[in-house]
Amino acid sequence: MKTFLWLMVVALAVLCVGCWCFAFLVMQYLRDFRVAFAVPNLTRLVLMPYTWLLFCPLPWLLCAIILNVRREISQSAVFIFAGTVAIAMVVIFCAVGLAAFVGVVPFKL
Repeated sequence: MKTFLWLMVVALAVLCVGCWCFAFLVMQYLRDFRVAFAVPNLTRLVLMPYTWLLFCPLPWLLCAIILNVRREISQSAVFIFAGTVAIAMVVIFCAVGLAAFVGVVPFKL
């Protein structure tokens, strides 16, 4: 069970680093090719300060360390941990993807 905790933390960290790279590329694209267009608020909120993505896995890392120190880990604690990591991964991935889509695709109303 302890290995599963660390695999979940590594998966979250890999997702966050991948989203950080993607956000960096999207912001470079917006800076170089979309100078005349205003950046939407969602893109400004999620992708402008994209360094938060590197610090996002820290709470789960600390929780995994605390759970790893215990002698025995209950199955419910592992499932709660895995559920929160999965929800965090979905929220981060969808937020970065939606912010990038809204920022890159021009909408005409």
